[in-house]
Amino acid sequence: MIERHLNIPKIAQRLSQLNLTLEDFKANVGVDRRTIERLISGKTTTPQRETVRIIAEFLDLPVHEILALGEADTAVPLSEQELYLPMTGAYCVGREREIEQLDRAWSDRKLNLFSIVAMGGAGKSALVNRWVGMLAQDGWRGAERVFGWTFHSQGMRDTVASADAFFDAALRFFGNAEPGAKTAWDKGKRLAHLVRQQRTLLLLDGIEPLQEPPGPKAGQIKDAALAALLQSLASQQPGLCVVTTRIGVADIDAWHSTTAEVLNLQGFSDDAGAEFLQVLGVQGPVAERRAASRTFGGHVLALQLLGAYLKETRGGGCQPPLRDYHAR
Repeated sequence: MIERHLNIPKIAQRLSQLNLTLEDFKANVGVDRRTIERLISGKTTTPQRETVRIIAEFLDLPVHEILALGEADTAVPLSEQELYLPMTGAYCVGREREIEQLDRAWSDRKLNLFSIVAMGGAGKSALVNRWVGMLAQDGWRGAERVFGWTFHSQGMRDTVASADAFFDAALRFFGNAEPGAKTAWDKGKRLAHLVRQQRTLLLLDGIEPLQEPPGPKAGQIKDAALAALLQSLASQQPGLCVVTTRIGVADIDAWHSTTAEVLNLQGFSDDAGAEFLQVLGVQGPVAERRAASRTFGGHVLALQLLGAYLKETRGGGCQPPLRDYHAR
């Protein structure tokens, strides 16, 4: 008889897409917590049909997608991944080259830190979410632990005062057993030490609220603990730290071209922008959609707003509004 077990990578990917943590899943799925924990840990490998149905309904997935047959996949247990990343749109088009760069960064054991730099609304978070989803689907490709955090407030404000909440959550996740650090710098070094213990994928989204704005100190990190963490990880670690920001991280300049790499994310190409508008429901001719993308510089958020506007006011038609934009 073929053994059935939960498809852990698929479930992890779906939780990431829904912006849910493992604790959210355990608390709200509607299945006895001990049963869920045994299924996740692998102690129970043959889930009951009703349990599978409930999990599939909670995740809004077909039953067959949360089941795997045969030998268990080599994957990061759900207890070893925790993601607090921002919600992004369902579509990520025209980023094949950037996805390949992230893949190479993860595979390159000599590369320790990968920064994605671009203006706000350029699609940095969407790119990372897409890549993380692909990793989850592939069983995390050798990652032993995965932790993600966004430094942007999830409400009206776009700033944070410090990285304290991140360090509290991360130190807990990585199993810190030592008393509080004497200084912020010590706290950052302590977390870096814990991260290094296994091959870890650390994702830090939107750190610019903790950086100096353009000027003499542009890009320097104002939070000493975060600066210590990034410098330590850039210097040495078996995994990879991925950072997204609107301004380059000055604190790791010394490691550029050696153990740290920067991707300056550009806007969509005309073709990718046209495709993006199409998946958003804009029905105009390809030439019109290409021209619209060019007019808005391929800026992801601008095109998303344009697509929503045209769908709402024109039923997805791009004429005459797009022609009006082109004539300006």
